[in-house]
Amino acid sequence: MEEADSLLGGARVLRTRSSTSQHSPSDSLARRNADDERLEQTIAAGNKLLYDAHREVYCKLNAGPCGGDEEAADVSSPNFDLVPSVDDDKVICGAPIAVTKPATTSKTIQHAQADKVVDEWLEYTVDWVSVACRYSADENKSKDDFTPLMLVRRNGVVCWRVEAVCEHVDIMCWFRESASGRFSSIAALARIWLGRAPSNASQERVVSTGGNVMNSLRTRTDNLRAEMQVLSKHNKKEIHHMELESSSA
Repeated sequence: MEEADSLLGGARVLRTRSSTSQHSPSDSLARRNADDERLEQTIAAGNKLLYDAHREVYCKLNAGPCGGDEEAADVSSPNFDLVPSVDDDKVICGAPIAVTKPATTSKTIQHAQADKVVDEWLEYTVDWVSVACRYSADENKSKDDFTPLMLVRRNGVVCWRVEAVCEHVDIMCWFRESASGRFSSIAALARIWLGRAPSNASQERVVSTGGNVMNSLRTRTDNLRAEMQVLSKHNKKEIHHMELESSSA
Protein backbone atom coordinates (compact mmCIF):
# COMPACT_ATOMS: atom_id res chain seq x y z
CA MET A 1 0.00 0.00 0.00
CA GLU A 2 2.79 2.41 0.86
CA GLU A 3 4.41 1.81 -2.50
CA ALA A 4 1.09 2.30 -4.28
CA ASP A 5 0.43 5.48 -2.32
CA SER A 6 3.87 6.81 -3.18
CA LEU A 7 3.31 6.07 -6.85
CA LEU A 8 -0.08 7.76 -6.80
CA GLY A 9 1.40 10.68 -4.93
CA GLY A 10 4.15 10.97 -7.51
CA ALA A 11 1.57 10.91 -10.26
CA ARG A 12 -0.36 13.71 -8.59
CA VAL A 13 2.82 15.75 -8.26
CA LEU A 14 3.65 15.25 -11.91
CA ARG A 15 0.12 16.18 -12.89
CA THR A 16 0.29 19.33 -10.78
CA ARG A 17 3.64 20.31 -12.23
CA SER A 18 2.48 19.76 -15.78
CA SER A 19 -0.62 21.85 -15.23
CA THR A 20 1.22 24.75 -13.61
CA SER A 21 4.28 24.89 -15.83
CA GLN A 22 4.20 27.15 -18.83
CA HIS A 23 5.29 25.91 -22.24
CA SER A 24 5.29 27.86 -25.43
CA PRO A 25 3.57 26.41 -28.51
CA SER A 26 6.96 26.00 -30.15
CA ASP A 27 8.16 23.85 -27.21
CA SER A 28 5.09 21.63 -27.48
CA LEU A 29 5.58 21.27 -31.22
CA ALA A 30 9.24 20.38 -30.73
CA ARG A 31 8.33 17.71 -28.17
CA ARG A 32 5.71 16.23 -30.48
CA ASN A 33 8.18 16.17 -33.34
CA ALA A 34 10.77 14.49 -31.12
CA ASP A 35 8.21 11.89 -30.01
CA ASP A 36 7.21 11.25 -33.62
CA GLU A 37 10.85 10.86 -34.61
CA ARG A 38 11.52 8.37 -31.82
CA LEU A 39 8.41 6.45 -32.80
CA GLU A 40 9.47 6.33 -36.44
CA GLN A 41 12.93 5.11 -35.41
CA THR A 42 11.41 2.38 -33.25
CA ILE A 43 9.11 1.24 -36.05
CA ALA A 44 11.99 1.32 -38.56
CA ALA A 45 14.13 -0.80 -36.23
CA GLY A 46 11.29 -3.28 -35.78
CA ASN A 47 10.70 -3.50 -39.53
CA LYS A 48 14.40 -4.10 -40.20
CA LEU A 49 14.43 -6.84 -37.59
CA LEU A 50 11.36 -8.41 -39.19
CA TYR A 51 12.75 -8.34 -42.72
CA ASP A 52 16.21 -9.61 -41.69
CA ALA A 53 14.79 -12.47 -39.61
CA HIS A 54 12.38 -13.45 -42.37
CA ARG A 55 15.18 -13.48 -44.94
CA GLU A 56 17.06 -16.03 -42.87
CA VAL A 57 14.00 -18.24 -42.43
CA TYR A 58 13.02 -17.94 -46.10
CA CYS A 59 16.50 -18.94 -47.26
CA LYS A 60 16.50 -22.00 -45.02
CA LEU A 61 13.10 -23.07 -46.31
CA ASN A 62 14.08 -22.50 -49.94
CA ALA A 63 17.22 -24.26 -51.17
CA GLY A 64 19.20 -24.12 -47.94
CA PRO A 65 21.46 -21.33 -46.74
CA CYS A 66 21.80 -18.19 -48.80
CA GLY A 67 24.78 -18.41 -51.08
CA GLY A 68 25.94 -18.05 -54.63
CA ASP A 69 28.35 -15.13 -54.34
CA GLU A 70 31.33 -17.32 -55.21
CA GLU A 71 29.74 -18.67 -58.37
CA ALA A 72 28.70 -15.20 -59.49
CA ALA A 73 32.24 -13.90 -59.10
CA ASP A 74 33.47 -16.46 -61.64
CA VAL A 75 31.13 -15.32 -64.42
CA SER A 76 31.60 -11.56 -64.07
CA SER A 77 33.96 -9.66 -66.35
CA PRO A 78 37.57 -9.03 -65.28
CA ASN A 79 38.65 -5.54 -64.31
CA PHE A 80 39.12 -3.89 -67.72
CA ASP A 81 40.89 -0.95 -66.10
CA LEU A 82 43.93 -3.20 -65.67
CA VAL A 83 44.17 -4.16 -69.36
CA PRO A 84 47.11 -2.44 -71.14
CA SER A 85 46.80 -0.83 -74.58
CA VAL A 86 49.05 -1.97 -77.47
CA ASP A 87 49.56 -0.65 -80.99
CA ASP A 88 51.85 -3.45 -82.13
CA ASP A 89 50.50 -5.12 -85.25
CA LYS A 90 52.38 -8.27 -84.30
CA VAL A 91 50.02 -8.91 -81.40
CA ILE A 92 47.54 -11.57 -82.39
CA CYS A 93 44.11 -10.64 -81.03
CA GLY A 94 41.22 -12.98 -80.59
CA ALA A 95 37.53 -12.17 -80.52
CA PRO A 96 36.50 -8.98 -78.69
CA ILE A 97 35.38 -9.50 -75.12
CA ALA A 98 32.01 -8.01 -74.29
CA VAL A 99 31.64 -6.27 -70.96
CA THR A 100 29.28 -8.25 -68.76
CA LYS A 101 27.80 -6.98 -65.56
CA PRO A 102 28.12 -9.15 -62.47
CA ALA A 103 25.28 -11.60 -62.40
CA THR A 104 22.67 -11.23 -59.71
CA THR A 105 23.54 -13.67 -56.96
CA SER A 106 21.15 -16.27 -55.68
CA LYS A 107 21.43 -14.60 -52.29
CA THR A 108 20.22 -11.30 -53.72
CA ILE A 109 17.38 -13.04 -55.54
CA GLN A 110 16.25 -14.91 -52.43
CA HIS A 111 16.39 -11.77 -50.33
CA ALA A 112 14.22 -9.95 -52.86
CA GLN A 113 11.76 -12.85 -52.87
CA ALA A 114 11.70 -12.93 -49.07
CA ASP A 115 11.07 -9.19 -48.84
CA LYS A 116 8.23 -9.50 -51.35
CA VAL A 117 6.55 -12.10 -49.14
CA VAL A 118 6.74 -9.76 -46.14
CA ASP A 119 5.39 -6.89 -48.24
CA GLU A 120 2.44 -9.03 -49.33
CA TRP A 121 1.83 -10.13 -45.74
CA LEU A 122 1.82 -6.58 -44.39
CA GLU A 123 -0.60 -5.49 -47.12
CA TYR A 124 -2.82 -8.58 -46.75
CA THR A 125 -6.27 -7.54 -45.53
CA VAL A 126 -8.90 -9.67 -43.86
CA ASP A 127 -12.61 -9.12 -43.30
CA TRP A 128 -12.50 -9.99 -39.62
CA VAL A 129 -16.29 -9.56 -39.29
CA SER A 130 -16.87 -12.41 -41.74
CA VAL A 131 -14.24 -14.50 -39.98
CA ALA A 132 -15.91 -13.87 -36.62
CA CYS A 133 -19.24 -15.01 -38.06
CA ARG A 134 -17.65 -18.18 -39.38
CA TYR A 135 -16.10 -19.12 -36.04
CA SER A 136 -18.92 -17.89 -33.80
CA ALA A 137 -20.56 -20.49 -31.59
CA ASP A 138 -23.81 -18.51 -31.82
CA GLU A 139 -25.28 -19.29 -35.23
CA ASN A 140 -27.87 -16.54 -34.81
CA LYS A 141 -25.25 -13.78 -34.83
CA SER A 142 -24.82 -12.01 -38.16
CA LYS A 143 -22.31 -9.55 -39.59
CA ASP A 144 -24.52 -6.71 -38.38
CA ASP A 145 -24.09 -8.00 -34.82
CA PHE A 146 -20.31 -8.14 -35.02
CA THR A 147 -19.77 -4.90 -36.94
CA PRO A 148 -20.35 -2.48 -34.01
CA LEU A 149 -18.28 -4.73 -31.76
CA MET A 150 -15.23 -5.05 -33.99
CA LEU A 151 -15.07 -1.72 -35.80
CA VAL A 152 -14.49 1.77 -34.46
CA ARG A 153 -14.54 5.19 -36.08
CA ARG A 154 -11.74 7.61 -35.17
CA ASN A 155 -11.28 11.00 -36.78
CA GLY A 156 -13.71 9.98 -39.49
CA VAL A 157 -11.73 6.83 -40.36
CA VAL A 158 -13.12 3.34 -39.72
CA CYS A 159 -10.57 0.98 -38.15
CA TRP A 160 -10.54 -2.47 -36.63
CA ARG A 161 -10.81 -2.63 -32.84
CA VAL A 162 -7.81 -4.85 -32.14
CA GLU A 163 -8.98 -6.05 -28.72
CA ALA A 164 -12.33 -7.10 -30.19
CA VAL A 165 -10.64 -8.98 -33.03
CA CYS A 166 -8.61 -10.93 -30.47
CA GLU A 167 -11.77 -11.57 -28.44
CA HIS A 168 -14.09 -12.76 -31.19
CA VAL A 169 -11.65 -14.49 -33.57
CA ASP A 170 -9.44 -17.48 -32.85
CA ILE A 171 -6.45 -15.97 -34.62
CA MET A 172 -4.30 -19.09 -34.41
CA CYS A 173 -7.05 -21.29 -35.81
CA TRP A 174 -7.75 -18.83 -38.62
CA PHE A 175 -4.06 -18.56 -39.46
CA ARG A 176 -3.58 -22.34 -39.61
CA GLU A 177 -6.60 -22.80 -41.87
CA SER A 178 -6.42 -19.73 -44.10
CA ALA A 179 -2.99 -18.10 -44.16
CA SER A 180 -0.25 -20.51 -43.12
CA GLY A 181 -0.23 -22.24 -46.50
CA ARG A 182 0.00 -19.00 -48.43
CA PHE A 183 2.59 -17.49 -46.09
CA SER A 184 4.53 -20.56 -45.00
CA SER A 185 7.74 -18.66 -44.24
CA ILE A 186 5.80 -16.13 -42.15
CA ALA A 187 4.25 -19.04 -40.25
CA ALA A 188 7.70 -20.53 -39.63
CA LEU A 189 9.02 -17.18 -38.41
CA ALA A 190 6.01 -16.79 -36.09
CA ARG A 191 6.71 -20.20 -34.55
CA ILE A 192 10.33 -19.23 -33.96
CA TRP A 193 9.58 -15.87 -32.37
CA LEU A 194 6.59 -17.02 -30.31
CA GLY A 195 8.65 -19.88 -28.95
CA ARG A 196 11.35 -17.59 -27.58
CA ALA A 197 11.56 -16.38 -24.02
CA PRO A 198 10.39 -12.81 -23.41
CA SER A 199 13.06 -10.23 -24.12
CA ASN A 200 14.02 -7.25 -22.00
CA ALA A 201 11.91 -4.10 -22.02
CA SER A 202 14.06 -2.27 -24.56
CA GLN A 203 14.01 -5.15 -27.02
CA GLU A 204 10.33 -5.78 -26.38
CA ARG A 205 9.48 -2.24 -27.45
CA VAL A 206 11.12 -2.87 -30.80
CA VAL A 207 10.12 -6.49 -31.33
CA SER A 208 6.69 -6.71 -29.75
CA THR A 209 3.95 -6.20 -32.28
CA GLY A 210 1.47 -5.72 -29.49
CA GLY A 211 3.42 -2.70 -28.32
CA ASN A 212 3.16 -1.09 -31.74
CA VAL A 213 -0.56 -1.74 -31.94
CA MET A 214 -1.53 -0.61 -28.45
CA ASN A 215 1.00 2.15 -27.81
CA SER A 216 -0.74 5.49 -27.29
CA LEU A 217 2.03 7.17 -29.29
CA ARG A 218 1.19 5.11 -32.35
CA THR A 219 -0.07 7.83 -34.65
CA ARG A 220 1.40 7.04 -38.06
CA THR A 221 1.60 3.26 -38.33
CA ASP A 222 -0.57 1.64 -40.94
CA ASN A 223 -3.90 0.50 -39.50
CA LEU A 224 -4.07 -2.24 -42.11
CA ARG A 225 -0.94 -3.72 -40.58
CA ALA A 226 -2.40 -3.64 -37.10
CA GLU A 227 -5.00 -6.26 -37.91
CA MET A 228 -2.24 -8.63 -38.97
CA GLN A 229 -0.04 -7.88 -35.99
CA VAL A 230 -2.48 -9.40 -33.52
CA LEU A 231 -0.88 -12.72 -34.46
CA SER A 232 1.98 -11.97 -32.09
CA LYS A 233 -0.07 -13.01 -29.05
CA HIS A 234 2.09 -15.42 -27.08
CA ASN A 235 0.26 -18.74 -27.02
CA LYS A 236 2.66 -21.59 -26.39
CA LYS A 237 -0.11 -24.17 -26.30
CA GLU A 238 -1.22 -23.23 -29.79
CA ILE A 239 2.35 -23.12 -31.05
CA HIS A 240 3.01 -26.60 -29.66
CA HIS A 241 -0.15 -27.84 -31.37
CA MET A 242 0.97 -26.29 -34.67
CA GLU A 243 4.38 -27.92 -34.39
CA LEU A 244 2.80 -31.33 -33.74
CA GLU A 245 0.59 -30.92 -36.79
CA SER A 246 3.57 -29.94 -38.92
CA SER A 247 5.65 -32.90 -37.79
CA SER A 248 2.84 -35.39 -38.35
CA ALA A 249 2.00 -34.04 -41.81
